[in-house]
Amino acid sequence: MKLYTQYESIEDLLSSGGFEVNSEEDYEAISDEDIDAHVSKTTNFSSWREMLTEAVDAYTDFEH
Repeated sequence: MKLYTQYESIEDLLSSGGFEVNSEEDYEAISDEDIDAHVSKTTNFSSWREMLTEAVDAYTDFEH
């Protein structure tokens, strides 16, 4: 997170967007439009999916 965003953690990103996530149900309830808008506005990514894809790629590269 720190490498690609201004946030220390995913929790910081979510809370800064006003998303309260205490369970998987809370996470699932976030609309794609709302999270994409927040990610696009506050990071260098255009969408939540783009950010997650980059995170998975970075993690996979790190593990090898």
